[in-house]
Amino acid sequence: GTNDLTIEARDTLNNESLTTFEDQLDVWGPSSDESGPVVSLISVTPSLIEPGETVTVTWSVADPSGLSQYQDRPRTRVHLGSAISSVNNEDVTRISGDRYDGVYQVQLQVFGYGGTNDLTIEARDTLNNESLTTFEDQLEIVSG
Repeated sequence: GTNDLTIEARDTLNNESLTTFEDQLDVWGPSSDESGPVVSLISVTPSLIEPGETVTVTWSVADPSGLSQYQDRPRTRVHLGSAISSVNNEDVTRISGDRYDGVYQVQLQVFGYGGTNDLTIEARDTLNNESLTTFEDQLEIVSG
């Protein structure tokens, strides 16, 4: 939230002045940030697999207050078909940018039945705003 700045001054004759400047410092980002991070999909590769193969998901997250962290790891995770990245975010890596606008990546081993699978990406900012963004039909699983 926003904070005021107060300056107190006293001269050698013990005269004192106190001046307050309102809303001078925002500690956790813009106080108007009440929405979750914006997630954009970059790629899912490969997009056609057999059950048990590994898929690499790459996405970007942007937020004015910054992506939250859990034990120094970014608070963003992936759900792809039956596969879910680690609840502790330990398998997600930021490959470029910063916590305000970064690109993230995870590798997942995906099992499941044949057919198309949706991708959902979670992200949480430092003000605890969360977003769940779903990208439909991102992975096709074919049965041998």
